[in-house]
Amino acid sequence: AQLLAWGLSPEKVAETGMDIYLTQIFEFGFFHADPHPGNVLVRPDGTLVLIDFGMVGKLTKQQKYAFAGVFIGMARQDARSMALNFRRLALSSDIPDMRAFEADLGLLIEDFAVLDVKDMSMSDLADSLQGIIYRYKLQVPGAVFLILRALVILEGIGKVLHPNFNTFEFVRPYGAKIIREQYSAENILSEAEYTGTQLLALLQTLPVDLRQIMRKVSKGDLRVKVELSGYTSLLRKADELVGRTILALLALGSILFSGLSLLGHYAPQMPYYRGLPVITWYSLGFSMFLILLLTLPQRRSRE
Repeated sequence: AQLLAWGLSPEKVAETGMDIYLTQIFEFGFFHADPHPGNVLVRPDGTLVLIDFGMVGKLTKQQKYAFAGVFIGMARQDARSMALNFRRLALSSDIPDMRAFEADLGLLIEDFAVLDVKDMSMSDLADSLQGIIYRYKLQVPGAVFLILRALVILEGIGKVLHPNFNTFEFVRPYGAKIIREQYSAENILSEAEYTGTQLLALLQTLPVDLRQIMRKVSKGDLRVKVELSGYTSLLRKADELVGRTILALLALGSILFSGLSLLGHYAPQMPYYRGLPVITWYSLGFSMFLILLLTLPQRRSRE
């Protein structure tokens, strides 16, 4: 009644509130986690004011991408994508029975696929997702539960103000925006820089680590403990690590070659595009392809 007295549209207030929260979650990765009516105030001019920041949540960039990927996979009815993004999101990526995990996510998708968007409930989805998380003992960041809780609260407030309010309609465009951000040239270059830095750090410490191992071997102090349980999983992870290391080395070498190619002196027949030798563009394209492979979730050949 007060909103109408101020000449404000309750529907618009509900939409603005949801946009504010989704912007916090999917753009900044830092959000107010307790949006009950007492913590969300409305001014006469329609401005929303959040108070009491005693409960906040935070997602890293990679967690933000993985969390968005769960919802995008659900929207595309792709249980495999949901499972892979859950594994990226989890603090520990070990899911003992990946096939059963995918099957349960597939059942969840089927339950919601038969519903019209207007009939979907964030509360029901949150309960289903949390049930699966607990069943498989996934160690997901606490912020995930805070987000689900906040979205359920916001949906309740939104439906009071807006009869046709639906959380999923608001989340959908943010998912598309996250995909564009994740695979933007700027983000790929940033990931490449980080990967290169980590690789250089590994290469710098490797000789020291090897010397320590050789010193222990020469003194007879090296102890090797072998446990057969779980060796298949260990070998698979080692294989993935070697593969990603090779890709990182190739990407780093290609980036360095791209830079060096700018310093070369070429024959007049060398074609140029936008002021750069074509060979530089080819090298950059190959680098971007390798970096894209590094940023994609790793698929397991045998679960």
